[in-house]
Order: sequence, then structure tokens, then C-alpha cells
Amino acid sequence: MPGSIVRYNNNYGAMTVNDYTDSLTFKFYSISGNLKDDFKITPSEKVLNLTAVIQGFYDTLSNKMTGDTAKVLLRNSYSPYTAVDSAMSFIDSSGSGVFVFTKALNFTNYFVTVKHRNSLETWSSAPLVFVLDQSNCSFTASDTSAFGKNLTLKGTKYCLYSGDQDQNGKIELLDLLNILNDAADFVTGYVQSDITGDLNVDLSDELIAHNNSIKFVSKIIP
Repeated sequence: MPGSIVRYNNNYGAMTVNDYTDSLTFKFYSISGNLKDDFKITPSEKVLNLTAVIQGFYDTLSNKMTGDTAKVLLRNSYSPYTAVDSAMSFIDSSGSGVFVFTKALNFTNYFVTVKHRNSLETWSSAPLVFVLDQSNCSFTASDTSAFGKNLTLKGTKYCLYSGDQDQNGKIELLDLLNILNDAADFVTGYVQSDITGDLNVDLSDELIAHNNSIKFVSKIIP
């Protein structure tokens, strides 16, 4: 047949096809039970180049951010905006991160949702598409890049709000209490209540959360 790579006509046989979450596998057996061909099809990876700065982790004097891991969800562009794919990656000191997806499709609209361990969940202002397996999304140049303009200006960059320590979509009194309790216990290390990313929980962490809580900051979704 046109386009065929291999032709086998020594005997009759059958192809078995297995459908997995990440691939299709094909095995062709002759009628005598001998495996004659075996191959796998995997989806092409979609690469999202993300730029996002975390408020508490960003230093305006050095114009650098303490790097950290974040999670990005790709959601359908229509209600109920179901997440169709997700990826974890590291956002570096410039706010840049590369996120790789295996379930996303080209020329399909997706909202981008950015989640970080103690920042406010933030959505892109509009859906984006992958073209030739690539797409870009930046949240730093304008508050209009986030849905509901849900970003805060720090220096010259728009940032994800910091302080949602319990990840419930709001920066509120409970976050402040958790941070204050950890500060009183001199907690250190990679913990949720370290809002500044300096591996120490102290009043500087509480101050950021407090300032955002009095603005009644919460996540905004379509």
C-alpha cells in the first residue's frame, strides 16, 4: 500500500492495538504466533514558554526573582473549563519557565492557569493556542494579561499575588495566622509560609500576606 514502510506477505496474521493514556502500541503477529512488527505512537509534545514573576520572591533592586517550581494547567476555553493537561517546571530568576504537555492539541484554545505553593492561582486573560507545538504566555508586562487583571505591580513588573499559604484561592486571616505561628516558632526551610522564598518565616512574610489580605485579594476565574 502507498506509504507503507514494511510489507509482510509470507503468511496471514493480525495486528493487536493497545490504547494507553500516553501512547498507542501496535504488534503484528503471523498466524503461527510469531511477532513480526512492533511499534509505538506517542503524541507530539507541546511546549509553553511561560513568563511569570512571584510577588514575594521578586527583588526590585536586583530585578531578579528567587526561582521556584510552579504548576501550569491547560483548561478548555468553555465552561466548565475542565483541565485537559498539566505540567510542572522551574521558573528561574528572570521569571521564565518551559512547560511541556503531552495531551494538548495544536490550534485548540486553552486557558492557562498558573499555580504556585503560596501564590494566588492566576488565569490568562484569554485562551491561547499552540502552533507547530509551541506557544508563549507572559504575565509580567501588563495586568491585562491575567483574567480580571488579577496581578500586582511591583517595581516595573506585574506579579502573581503572594500569600495564599493554604491554597484556598483567597489571601485572608487564616493565611496570616499560619504565617505568624510559623514565624513565632522560627520555622525555616522550603515551607508554604515562606512567602519571600528566603527559607525563613518571619514578619516580612506576614507583611506581604497582610497587605494583600486587606485588599480582599482572591482568585478570579471566567
